[in-house]
Amino acid sequence: MDGGSSCQNPPCLGASDPICATEPPPECVPPEETQLGHYCQIVADAVTDALDFYPLPDHLMVYPAVRTREELDINSIFLHLDRLELEPGRVLDYVYDFDGMGGRPILYVRDEAAIPFATVTELIEARGDYWTSTDDVMAEIHADGTGEGFIQLALFWLLGNQFYIYWHSNYGRREVVCSRFGAEAQALMIEEEVAWGSDRYLDAADRIRRLDVNPYFERDGDRVELSIVAFWLFGGANRLTIEAMVEHPHGLEQMNRVNVVAYDPGFMY
Repeated sequence: MDGGSSCQNPPCLGASDPICATEPPPECVPPEETQLGHYCQIVADAVTDALDFYPLPDHLMVYPAVRTREELDINSIFLHLDRLELEPGRVLDYVYDFDGMGGRPILYVRDEAAIPFATVTELIEARGDYWTSTDDVMAEIHADGTGEGFIQLALFWLLGNQFYIYWHSNYGRREVVCSRFGAEAQALMIEEEVAWGSDRYLDAADRIRRLDVNPYFERDGDRVELSIVAFWLFGGANRLTIEAMVEHPHGLEQMNRVNVVAYDPGFMY
């Protein structure tokens, strides 16, 4: 899988790399938006908008953060990721990791009838190091075997924990870009930041407009390969190559990550 057209920007290895200060040739026109790209953007935006709708509750901005069960029910994400499912009787849940300098949800899966964990400490005591939590969750999610299903699996992996993000944890904030509309939204965001004085990457908006942001999907026997673009507020656009098994457990794994448009908003949290 080539992961893009000849208009794909060459890899950008960081701010010191001269290629990061150049733009694609003027004659380079990115390919037309694909049906898969259009679908991917609609679902990605729906997930992002749904999770952004909920402000971080005050009671989670205290150490240690304790869930009250009045917060966002993360299982609502499956209203938008409707080609994914858990085993019957299993539900998605989270604890909140707050340390005063940052805060983010830690996802896990439990039996529907089990008493949910209220704190990060409870999760660690029961299951060990929570850094493995994402892998544990991904191992329980079933995709329906279609290209759209694997797009949704990648979207869950990238966006499933992008809510209730506090302060320094925003360094990991990201959105998925699959279409010309999505690329234009990111370009306008960059131009707005530049207008406020962030001029370190003046060409980034034009570079992302010229970028081939279509996702690419390929099935090869019992494996699938997916290439998708995500935009990090601190870091810019990255094209990710992901592999997974057709049958569950999918064993989703990032095989490659290439920075194709460098960007830094010019401020620090």
